[in-house]
Amino acid sequence: MMRYERARWGSFCLAACCVVCSAVSALGAAQRGEPVFTPIEPIDITHVRLELSVDLKAKHVDAEAMLLMTPRRASKSVTLDAVDFEIARVSGSIGSPERKPLKYSYDGKRLEILFGRTAAPDELITVNIEYSIHDPKSGLHFFGPSDDDPDAPYQVWSQGQSIDNRYWIPAFDHPGEMQTTEIIVTVDQGYQVLSNGVLESMTADTSSGTTTWHWSQKQPHVIYLATLVVGKFHVAEETWRGIPITYWVPQDRADDVERSFGKTTAMLDFFSDKIGVKYPWPKYAQVCCYNYGGGMEHTSATTLGERTLHDARAHLDRNSDSLVAHELAHQWFGDLLTCREWSHLWLNEGFASYFEALWDEHDNGQDEFAYNMYNKASSAISGGKEHPIVHRRYESPDEQFDSRAYSKGAWVLHMLRRKIGDEAFWRVINKHVTDNRHKTVETSDLRRAVEFVTGQSFERFFYDWTERPGHPLLDVSYTWNEEAGAAEVVVKQTQEAEAFHIPLELELTAGGKPVVVKRYMTSKELTISVPLDTVPTMMRFDPRNAVLRELSEHKPAEFWRAQLASDPNPVGRIGAAKALGEMKESEANLTALATALKSDAFWAVRSEIS
Repeated sequence: MMRYERARWGSFCLAACCVVCSAVSALGAAQRGEPVFTPIEPIDITHVRLELSVDLKAKHVDAEAMLLMTPRRASKSVTLDAVDFEIARVSGSIGSPERKPLKYSYDGKRLEILFGRTAAPDELITVNIEYSIHDPKSGLHFFGPSDDDPDAPYQVWSQGQSIDNRYWIPAFDHPGEMQTTEIIVTVDQGYQVLSNGVLESMTADTSSGTTTWHWSQKQPHVIYLATLVVGKFHVAEETWRGIPITYWVPQDRADDVERSFGKTTAMLDFFSDKIGVKYPWPKYAQVCCYNYGGGMEHTSATTLGERTLHDARAHLDRNSDSLVAHELAHQWFGDLLTCREWSHLWLNEGFASYFEALWDEHDNGQDEFAYNMYNKASSAISGGKEHPIVHRRYESPDEQFDSRAYSKGAWVLHMLRRKIGDEAFWRVINKHVTDNRHKTVETSDLRRAVEFVTGQSFERFFYDWTERPGHPLLDVSYTWNEEAGAAEVVVKQTQEAEAFHIPLELELTAGGKPVVVKRYMTSKELTISVPLDTVPTMMRFDPRNAVLRELSEHKPAEFWRAQLASDPNPVGRIGAAKALGEMKESEANLTALATALKSDAFWAVRSEIS
């Protein structure tokens, strides 16, 4: 999910935030400072069917929910998340087709339904809840003309992450539970309805002036990914590998569809082919809603803000590719596989953030990818200092939706890719997705896939990067030992915490030829001695940017000037430019900076210098 956006150098630089909380039991534990773990419900909900009559002008919904469930253990009742409902009637059947009234208790937040007897494990239970909601505080958001906003359209859209769908759906509203869904919605004629899965039918009733839309999601998903959008839209459609791809936009924005979403099918090709698992849902819809910020990856139907759309003039300055790629990647990572508990959120957001960068690499080249990860590094470093990525002792679940999950999560995947290589990395991704499709996952599930593919232990890697806060602070100094005819490089980890176990790569250029040295650092200090025939003219440390770190290098100015002129990695050239800019001014340094400002091939290097 991405919740807001800002333009940066012709593309979206998207940050993420959202109002989140956890299940009531988990939140209570968190408030006591106890670790939060996945709740395991005694009941397994297998299907949720909603019949909704939506009155846009009155901001009112009359509803009936039918839930199919089976006990995991002998149970006398079920307790559902349901906030601010006006409940009219609860009925159901236990082990037979006969439907009877059921007793219940309700405190405005949790609905406990009594079965009337003890239901045995695996016994089929059907529960029907008749209720209404009016202009809910969250979950469903109604819009229409007002004195302050006379041009607002009549529209309603849902936003369920993390646990706001409980304001209109009675369910287990946490990411550890998956079920199939049906959403059947009756609205005034002329309005369209979008939801998850396949449109089974659309039936007009001329006598009442209404139309009923029946959407069915036959593949299981967590309840926060259920979606409802009602409004009036222009719908553009194309087909990708037999799957309908639709774009729902305001009726006066039809001309902006291609500019904003034109690369969607190419992204579907790229992600499907690289992951090795075809896009997994029966359709893909992208709908641009009024007053919506960022994007949200509901299964088969992503909701986006209208700022995703650009006219021809705005398109000169920015595009929506990063946002579109992020939300599309979520259809695998977050939807097909969903984090089991919010402390493992990086398995949703870190993957989607890295796949933004992977699309950038595929579509725009290595330089754009390197600069994308360079920008992610700054937020990963600043946001990951206090807590680990997998942080169970959170006082507010809001803390999970920060740069640890997004940028640092992306960097964990980047470091893994650099460590094991592209071929093994994509085998890991395929195994992770294939083994866990339509399941909820924890970080250990990804680790198992890595270790299966590589045949190596990655316990230390995941400990360093997901179970502990911070990152290495590296101090690197170079000297030339004339007597030994060797370059000596001392690498120190200066953070107070224990050493990170990290791969080191060093490239020294001597006599016009690069000499690459690789080491694995497991202590706070390491000295590398490299015999050379001649004094080197350039040193590049971590030239592939394979480690998330803060780096301080001590080397001659001529090394920096050579790096600015000839480092093939734009991040290395940016680092050289910054180092020269911080040095005492000299004619040679100023000339090097002026030359790079005028002639560097990559716009971001020139921008950073200026």
